[in-house]
Amino acid sequence: MLDSIPPHIKSLIIIGGGPAGYIAAIRLAQRGFSLTLIESTHVGGTCLNWGCISSKGLIHASNDYYKISSKSLLSPGIQVDKVSLDWSKLSAHLEQDVQHLRNGIEGRLKRLKVTVIKGNAHFVSPTSLEVHLAEGGSKVLQADAFVIATGAETLVPKVFQGLNSPYALSVKEIFKIPELPKRLGIVGAGVIGLELAQAFQRLGVEVHVLDRLSGILPQYDPKLVAILQEKLQKEGITFHFNADITAAVVDAPKNKVTLKISSLLNPEEQKTLDVERLLVAPGRRANTQGLALENAGVDVHPQSGGIVINDALQSSQPHIFAIGDVTHGHPQLAHVASHHGIVLAETLAGKQNGLDALTQVPAIVYTQPELARVGLSLEEANLKGYTAKLTRLPFAALGRATIDSTTEGQALIVVDDATGAILGAEILSPYADALISQMLQAIELGATVEDVALTVHPHPSLSEAWLEVAERHLGHGIHID
Repeated sequence: MLDSIPPHIKSLIIIGGGPAGYIAAIRLAQRGFSLTLIESTHVGGTCLNWGCISSKGLIHASNDYYKISSKSLLSPGIQVDKVSLDWSKLSAHLEQDVQHLRNGIEGRLKRLKVTVIKGNAHFVSPTSLEVHLAEGGSKVLQADAFVIATGAETLVPKVFQGLNSPYALSVKEIFKIPELPKRLGIVGAGVIGLELAQAFQRLGVEVHVLDRLSGILPQYDPKLVAILQEKLQKEGITFHFNADITAAVVDAPKNKVTLKISSLLNPEEQKTLDVERLLVAPGRRANTQGLALENAGVDVHPQSGGIVINDALQSSQPHIFAIGDVTHGHPQLAHVASHHGIVLAETLAGKQNGLDALTQVPAIVYTQPELARVGLSLEEANLKGYTAKLTRLPFAALGRATIDSTTEGQALIVVDDATGAILGAEILSPYADALISQMLQAIELGATVEDVALTVHPHPSLSEAWLEVAERHLGHGIHID
């Protein structure tokens, strides 16, 4: 596809300053291109300003609070007489962290001489944009090429579209609520819903999670998911599965939202649920609204609404590229978006682009314990023609897990019987985001299960899970048959 890249591209306009857009701008500037970045709100996008960073900060704080307030989780001999929570200070601290990181990105762009324009852009033609400036007025811009990096937005079902803040909240609003609700409803048992459900529950909020599916996280190993779901329920989260929310009514004087719920399995089975606040997070869709892509001749997928791209990240217009969550067929993950940004810059600079690395994308759920996966599941491997075998390891076999009271964890690997190559891995564990990276590299580099077994791991450590599960797969487990 590299031959189809328009020659002599020197100047680019990037629409969207999230983890796809700002990283593309940085790397393109490093490669000597002239860059203009258009952002409607703040650089960093949803991930930095309202999503990844804020949610992980909240998770970190809620874990501290939960461990101290649930005295049974502290090590024997350690006692804490009193613990309190100041939500206003915590939420202000989360915003300070966001501002600090945002300032760093803005400074980096400035030093690299990237022109940043605050405003909303739409295509006038395939070769020009009109930008409605945040400060007022508008201007028309032209460049050799354009990059669409507008990300994704929350998909809000019709039943909630008439509800306004502060009753129905998005992830952009939930971290700035003035006080914690007593009862919080969360629509969506996906990654975002589960992470925030546990965080708010650990801060003392009664949490109800509603989803149309019959369970959580169908893309992960069922046994690991069952362990995680049981833990979340033991902590107090109530799940409402197969739930069709037919109505949502606000009673402002009583400070509540009443949800009318019908069972998808039995429509005659109906109930109501009262909550003070509602977080709507059932999913996300490509953010192409307002771009006037029809003026540019850019094709979108009829089902997803995402921009259709080729292996060089080009849209149906060779000089218009799309990266990140706005694209069709790519995982909506910040690290995928960032990789797109790097790949685009390297491609335009005539370097090896590394797009094939996206065949191995780690996915993380930042609950406690964390859940992570990479590569193929057993079913996916067999569908692709492999004769594969799955081996799992309960963390009861790990000394570090006993020390840390995390023996409910598990790790598993999927191995090709013919070659011994690692095809996939999953892990339910503290620090799963770091631990899964070893298997990501193993798969990327073509390592075999024997390679993993022969690699010396530190002791005692949770990373020994990969050593132990590899040994077990080979038929000579050390601490477990």
